[in-house]
Amino acid sequence: MIQQIRIYVNELFADAPQTKKAAELKEEVCSNLIDKYVDLTGRGMSEEEAYKAAIASIGDIDELFKMLEQEDEDPASRRKNALLVSIAVMLYIISVVPLFIANTVGYDEELGLVAMLAICAVATGLLVFNYMTRPKYRRLDDTMVEEFKEWKQQRKKDNGTFGAISGALWTIIVAIYFLISFGFGIWHVSWIVFLIGIAIQQIIRAVMQLNR
Repeated sequence: MIQQIRIYVNELFADAPQTKKAAELKEEVCSNLIDKYVDLTGRGMSEEEAYKAAIASIGDIDELFKMLEQEDEDPASRRKNALLVSIAVMLYIISVVPLFIANTVGYDEELGLVAMLAICAVATGLLVFNYMTRPKYRRLDDTMVEEFKEWKQQRKKDNGTFGAISGALWTIIVAIYFLISFGFGIWHVSWIVFLIGIAIQQIIRAVMQLNR
């Protein structure tokens, strides 16, 4: 029956777009069907019944093909998303300017740091707002197609959250780097904070993946 499942999936994807994503989806669908079939037969269901139940769990595969060919978001939503992200990135880039100005003109460096963190807060707020205002997909049933749609939508949200956290993290890392370098004059050692930043970022990514 497992071989029949493979044959069925090959026929199912015969008209699918010839892309890498479609090939990956095909392998994922086949793997999920086999796992479901093995699970059902392990619970005492006959091979024929398990095969039919596994196949029935796929749903409307044509909808998945459409998702592979076009974007989920409408043009207006994509423009809003691009605008907010662009503004946030620009703010992160210029957030270190107050530190340079404070150091050059002779102002208190703490004022420069406060200004930098304020700009960072605005940028992070824009990214979080953009993330929170995206509509959450709610599956209509328990088919594999609906499960894939929900997963895809959640992945976009997770990427937005990770981007916001990473932006704030690296702004703080850069601030610490300049404060240590200018304050103590240890430029030959202060670069280590960037390695620490990379480690923290990977920990954040791992925690988010574990919480999915």
